[in-house]
Amino acid sequence: MPADVTYTASHVMSDDAAQYYNAWVTVFGLADKKLCTWHIDRSWRKAIKGNISCPEKQAEIYHMLRTLLQELNEDQFKCCLASFMQYAQTETPRFADYFSVYCNCTKEWA
Repeated sequence: MPADVTYTASHVMSDDAAQYYNAWVTVFGLADKKLCTWHIDRSWRKAIKGNISCPEKQAEIYHMLRTLLQELNEDQFKCCLASFMQYAQTETPRFADYFSVYCNCTKEWA
């Protein structure tokens, strides 16, 4: 990029790996980080298979997550997320532990 040209962005889309976002910030400055839906879906599928042994429960949890991911209304989303976590903690505690990380960064993926 020529020295007299500046580039700014309000958002940058990446995967969960911090190094991509950190590189962006180093070169272009701060921007809101958004997680790529494809990467989120891949991570969730892998975690579901690794933390839930029952195939029927895997399908159920995945369907719930995809519904949550596509919710556009913020109030509805918060309600659905709370309900999902309550259900997951009871039915699939290992997956709920994994997913709790995503509860702390909903602005990046929801």
